[in-house]
Formats: sequence, structure tokens, C-alpha cells
Amino acid sequence: MIKRVIIAISGMHCQNCANTIMQALKGTKGIHDASINLIDKKAYVIYEEINLGDIKKIIRSKGYRIEE
Repeated sequence: MIKRVIIAISGMHCQNCANTIMQALKGTKGIHDASINLIDKKAYVIYEEINLGDIKKIIRSKGYRIEE
């Protein structure tokens, strides 16, 4: 089942930050699409076969924080 999620992220300061997260997400098996809105500081992710916790770990592994 395909799922969609919006994740609030803190610590992004520039387009390079957003690109780093987007490339990490798009390069992960189970993630169909990911986009980052730098102004809203949110990731929009379409996924299946991966859980939300693992998606958040990917973002954190790049040095950014998840706003819960």
C-alpha cells in the first residue's frame, strides 16, 4: 500500500540542505518520490515497503532534526 507523509524538519538553511535530504530519500528502496520545501521546512514523501521510522532515521543521519 502506497503511503504519503509530510515531515517537518529543522536545521535546513539553504537549497543544498534540502537537496541532501531529497537525494538521500530518493535513493532509498521503498521511497517512490520525495520533495523538500525549504521555505516550509517540510519533506513530502511517497513510500511503501519502508516504515516511517526508517524514513526519519535517514533524515536524522544527514544531520537534520525531525519536528514532532
